[in-house]
Amino acid sequence: MKKTIIYTLLFSLLFLFIATACVKESDTCHRFIHFTNNTGNDVYYSVTYIDEIEEYNLTLSPGFLKVKKNTTEKLPNSVSGLSCYESYAENSGLIYLFLFDAKVAENTPWKTVREENLYLKKYALTIDELNERKWKITYSGE
Repeated sequence: MKKTIIYTLLFSLLFLFIATACVKESDTCHRFIHFTNNTGNDVYYSVTYIDEIEEYNLTLSPGFLKVKKNTTEKLPNSVSGLSCYESYAENSGLIYLFLFDAKVAENTPWKTVREENLYLKKYALTIDELNERKWKITYSGE
């Protein structure tokens, strides 16, 4: 009997936590940047709120951080994508999107990629700029 009550309580708390964590997209809360890779090469991406390449090696998570050539992906601001970009950008005012050639990222030590800034492109965008773009970024290799 006690186990049933405890399990029911734990399940209820877990359900409540998950339900309150789900944030819907709105005009003031964007969970994704819609990114189109219009090149013939795969790219890795990193979204940060500071102007530097992350220490985390992106090639360790190709399922989350790699955009195939000639495709469009929704880039969450975290692995879960449950938070709004607007809340993260409050501190710095900018959202940085770094793009890396997949072949370079996969064949070069990540420390070298970071130290030599071996990114293809860096976007530094405000929330207003992202709103103007309708939260869409198209990369054509330029």
